Amino acid sequence: MNEYPNNLQVYNQPRRGGCGSVFLGILAGIGIIAVIAVGAWTYLSHQNPGTVANKSSEAMMPYVVNTQSEVARALLEDEGFVVTGYDFHKSYRREEWGIVKEQPLEAGKRYPKGTKVKLVVWGEEDSTTTTTKPLVAVPNLIGEHEDYFDSHNNPGMGFRFRKVPSDQPYGTIVGQSIDPGVMVTGDTDVYVYVSGGPTGLILQDVIGRTLHDATTRLEWDKLNVEVIEEPNDGNHQSGTVKSTSPEPGSPVVKGDTVTIYVWE
Repeated sequence: MNEYPNNLQVYNQPRRGGCGSVFLGILAGIGIIAVIAVGAWTYLSHQNPGTVANKSSEAMMPYVVNTQSEVARALLEDEGFVVTGYDFHKSYRREEWGIVKEQPLEAGKRYPKGTKVKLVVWGEEDSTTTTTKPLVAVPNLIGEHEDYFDSHNNPGMGFRFRKVPSDQPYGTIVGQSIDPGVMVTGDTDVYVYVSGGPTGLILQDVIGRTLHDATTRLEWDKLNVEVIEEPNDGNHQSGTVKSTSPEPGSPVVKGDTVTIYVWE
């Protein structure tokens, strides 16, 4: 019999098993590579955790210098950092108060979330202790009436009123000790200067009051007090006010001297 078949159909029959074996071999190779990769990752994580950083637990430090402190705080906390407070560095420019002067960690670098950050902020005075009190913007009060505070709430901020001579209508706010928009801690005292009219003040009626009471009331209005004793025939209570000069109801200005006549 002929060793070499001359029937071409023998060669045209499909070959079975060859391609399947190659495919299985590729899958097996991929599996081996995956096992090796997982093993290497596990080994490196245990041997040197810093070389396999979990990016989800890190955040990039934003640049917050020259930003309002509360805006900077919000940016940092949004990234997962913890703002522990502020240190204040004195500035003679009020418009700088509340602005971040410097940040302790370099911007653009990644740090673990939860990293504590303390900002250095321009302020009215240097601070040797850290404060975590939030900063608020001083409102613009000029032109408002003193009744403004009956309908507006500024939590924690202390307003102190001073009557001053002014051509503006009585009760109109004509000035404030801290400019509008300056960032301060909520318990900062803000002096509010209110128009007392062209003369500033009307002299109180202190006749019949004790010397101590009368002096306290007049000095509260920033008036100087001069005391003159009057002879007492026994019909008047000693130490009480007989009269004043100028008379009660007269217009006065802070710094004026009021003479009170007291029964001996």
